[in-house]
Amino acid sequence: KPQRVVITCSQDFPRCTIPSRVGLPILSPEFLLTGVLKQEAKPEAFVLSALEMSST
Repeated sequence: KPQRVVITCSQDFPRCTIPSRVGLPILSPEFLLTGVLKQEAKPEAFVLSALEMSST
Protein backbone atom coordinates (compact mmCIF):
# COMPACT_ATOMS: atom_id res chain seq x y z
CA LYS A 1 0.00 0.00 0.00
CA PRO A 2 1.53 3.36 -0.97
CA GLN A 3 2.02 5.78 1.88
CA ARG A 4 1.44 9.49 1.34
CA VAL A 5 2.10 12.56 3.41
CA VAL A 6 1.36 16.25 2.95
CA ILE A 7 4.23 18.67 3.49
CA THR A 8 3.15 22.23 4.21
CA CYS A 9 4.08 25.33 6.13
CA SER A 10 2.16 26.72 9.08
CA GLN A 11 0.70 29.54 6.96
CA ASP A 12 -0.95 27.03 4.59
CA PHE A 13 -2.11 24.61 7.30
CA PRO A 14 -5.75 25.83 7.14
CA ARG A 15 -5.87 24.70 3.49
CA CYS A 16 -5.17 21.09 4.50
CA THR A 17 -8.61 20.20 5.82
CA ILE A 18 -9.34 17.58 3.16
CA PRO A 19 -6.04 15.68 3.52
CA SER A 20 -6.45 15.84 7.29
CA ARG A 21 -10.01 14.50 7.05
CA VAL A 22 -8.90 11.48 5.02
CA GLY A 23 -6.15 10.73 7.52
CA LEU A 24 -3.02 11.87 5.70
CA PRO A 25 -0.22 13.01 7.99
CA ILE A 26 0.47 16.74 7.65
CA LEU A 27 4.17 17.42 8.11
CA SER A 28 6.40 20.47 8.29
CA PRO A 29 9.03 21.12 5.59
CA GLU A 30 11.70 20.19 8.14
CA PHE A 31 10.66 16.55 7.64
CA LEU A 32 11.98 16.65 4.09
CA LEU A 33 15.09 18.70 4.86
CA THR A 34 16.09 16.63 7.89
CA GLY A 35 15.31 13.38 6.09
CA VAL A 36 17.63 14.24 3.22
CA LEU A 37 20.37 15.41 5.57
CA LYS A 38 20.23 12.39 7.90
CA GLN A 39 19.13 9.86 5.25
CA GLU A 40 16.24 8.64 7.42
CA ALA A 41 12.52 9.30 7.64
CA LYS A 42 10.88 9.96 11.00
CA PRO A 43 7.55 11.58 10.13
CA GLU A 44 6.22 11.39 13.69
CA ALA A 45 8.77 14.03 14.73
CA PHE A 46 7.43 16.61 12.25
CA VAL A 47 3.63 16.29 12.40
CA LEU A 48 1.80 19.61 12.37
CA SER A 49 -1.31 19.66 14.52
CA ALA A 50 -4.27 22.01 14.65
CA LEU A 51 -3.40 22.90 18.25
CA GLU A 52 0.10 24.03 17.28
CA MET A 53 -1.23 26.10 14.39
CA SER A 54 -3.91 27.84 16.44
CA SER A 55 -1.26 29.14 18.85
CA THR A 56 0.80 30.84 16.09
